[in-house]
Amino acid sequence: MIPYIFLIIFTLTFIPLCRYNSKLYLYINYIIICLFMALRSPTVGSDTLSYRSLFYNSNMTDLPNNFINWILPLNNQRFETGFILLNKLIYNISPNFQFELFVTAFIISTCFIFFIKQLNCDYPLSFLIFICFGFLANSMNLMRQSLAWAFTLVAFVFVVKRKFFPFIIFVVLAGSMHVTGFLFLPVYFLSYFKLNYRSLFLIAIGGGVVFFDFEKIFGSISKFSTEVQAFSSSINNGDGYLNLILNLFIFGIVFFCSYRLLELSLKDKENFLVKNSIYLSLLAIVCIVISFKFSQISRIIMYFASCEFILITYMVNKFNNKFIFKAIIITALICYFIIIQMIRPEWSCIIPYLFFWQS
Repeated sequence: MIPYIFLIIFTLTFIPLCRYNSKLYLYINYIIICLFMALRSPTVGSDTLSYRSLFYNSNMTDLPNNFINWILPLNNQRFETGFILLNKLIYNISPNFQFELFVTAFIISTCFIFFIKQLNCDYPLSFLIFICFGFLANSMNLMRQSLAWAFTLVAFVFVVKRKFFPFIIFVVLAGSMHVTGFLFLPVYFLSYFKLNYRSLFLIAIGGGVVFFDFEKIFGSISKFSTEVQAFSSSINNGDGYLNLILNLFIFGIVFFCSYRLLELSLKDKENFLVKNSIYLSLLAIVCIVISFKFSQISRIIMYFASCEFILITYMVNKFNNKFIFKAIIITALICYFIIIQMIRPEWSCIIPYLFFWQS
């Protein structure tokens, strides 16, 4: 726990610097976050040791011999081709797994910095959300899916900028790391919908259909994909429910407050960034509801959870006394992280944190 406390303290200590030189604050924290992920021991994160084995066997892993498998992991292919290629490339540069951790940490943190810089998110809040709301934990656990998430961050920037081809490129990159990255594709088309009760109702209905017909959908896809078969179709236990309820509460609050603030502020009615972020929050809520039936779907939430960086910044900026509200949010984030790590460390599997030279 202590290394994470120091990471949080470091982020807080330099907040005054952000007022005078925001870029310097941004890049100092960027370097610290990147090194924190890169220098960790392979024992940090539930899946890291498995990825180490895959890395050392990467040169013996065959590439697919048909076109469709270069796009999707079908026909008994376990891993996505993009991720296999990344492993091969890194291995040929340096056959040291620590170098792969550095490269993946660099990709994830760079995409994250690009996202919060391009979309004018509050830097201190964004770093604390990244650390405290599970994004850091995911980045040290789910290597493939975190790489996919990182590419969807960049893709979302191009949604806001209305640049379709760069958006497609980064969604394909996301899907090449983890096939679920392709689920981000509808986000671009949602951006053309007006944000009103009708569109929200249609998304809710669509989520309901998926919820009740998921067994058929899952069964049909799993016939062709080993990767889909790897997803468990049952809820784990009571702890799984508790985690989902907590996430549902957080996203529900973020969605409701940001939507009401947008409704009440006439000048923000055409706020394209906030509108699309609210859509992301609703998609996250839909995924959480489906996860009550199929727990592993909860991993998909991370693609849409990026809305938290934008919407929490938006809510803070709407308050007259931003300093007090921001202080409350920061305190809540830190308390949330500490309590979860003390009571339910198995949710993140990042404690104890060890540097690679300690293992």
